[in-house]
Amino acid sequence: MNSDLALQFSISLIFIVIGMQLIRGKWLMLIAGYNTMSSEKRKRINGQALGKALGIFLLYFAVVILATTSLPALADLFGWLILVPIGFLLIYVNTSAKFKN
Repeated sequence: MNSDLALQFSISLIFIVIGMQLIRGKWLMLIAGYNTMSSEKRKRINGQALGKALGIFLLYFAVVILATTSLPALADLFGWLILVPIGFLLIYVNTSAKFKN
């Protein structure tokens, strides 16, 4: 049981660090496909806004992981607490003009 808690806290800490760096506009190379884009395509995408959106999602995900460790009743809802925001994030990022220059 202690190893499970240690793993959950470690993963949450990693997500918090990466999320904060993405919100700050750093570590954008962690976004899939961002580095392999041509410079012309990269100019059409607002990397700062995309990093901010993904960073906020990672912070949310870390909070959900920590909440399920302290509130076991949330463990049953873990899938819904992750899948619904992922769907919202995918739709929001792909349809909003905020992420295009």
